[in-house]
Amino acid sequence: FAIPLVLVEMVINFYHWLVRPADEASRIANRLIEEAKQQMGQQERVALVTGGTSGIGREVALALAMAGYRLILPARQKEKALQVVEELERLSGNAKIDFIEADLMELGSVL
Repeated sequence: FAIPLVLVEMVINFYHWLVRPADEASRIANRLIEEAKQQMGQQERVALVTGGTSGIGREVALALAMAGYRLILPARQKEKALQVVEELERLSGNAKIDFIEADLMELGSVL
């Protein structure tokens, strides 16, 4: 399983975004979104984002949603996940976001 370079760049740049002023963060986020769109082309991309309900995972999920990716968010807490999915859809305009109720620490939950 190889992690796409664009995803690695997005995570690194979002870390920097978290510690930079808002105007620069916006510029970086917009650049990342445009790069992801260019790499995506016409082919639909699907991303499974672990930790997508909070923190950096949520920011990565938002950037991918804004770039048009179909998202799958595994989460333990159904209510929280539904709130995050609704928020991501509203902020990104992307309705292709789903969650799977799963505890990735439990083997039976992922088999």
